[in-house]
Amino acid sequence: MNVDFVNSNLAVPGLCTNLIALPTIGFGIGNSDAAGAVPEFALENVPYNPAVVGATIFSQALAPDFGQAVLPFALSNGRSHTFPSPPATSAQVTRVYGYRTSPTAVRAPSVWTGGIVTLFD
Repeated sequence: MNVDFVNSNLAVPGLCTNLIALPTIGFGIGNSDAAGAVPEFALENVPYNPAVVGATIFSQALAPDFGQAVLPFALSNGRSHTFPSPPATSAQVTRVYGYRTSPTAVRAPSVWTGGIVTLFD
């Protein structure tokens, strides 16, 4: 995976698509399965920094592809990611749930308050 702070959008002879993210920051994300899917990757525990709100980074995956005639790798489509502003008010997420404890018994609904982790792709 390549990460960069500018969209290079370079047409490189022999590549299947334009090079969006130069390898300013590069790291491995794992091996693909037989269908070509790679494991989910997430940067976690990144501290909040108000200085990066509104900043955009670009990412692009690179994978070996020995079927390519000139350069033996392929690139994914490039992506841009903009760091969002924090919400004006903090959101409280509450839900009520109940679940089965056995085929004939159901636990009484109860309230759980917390956050929900969401992946937007």
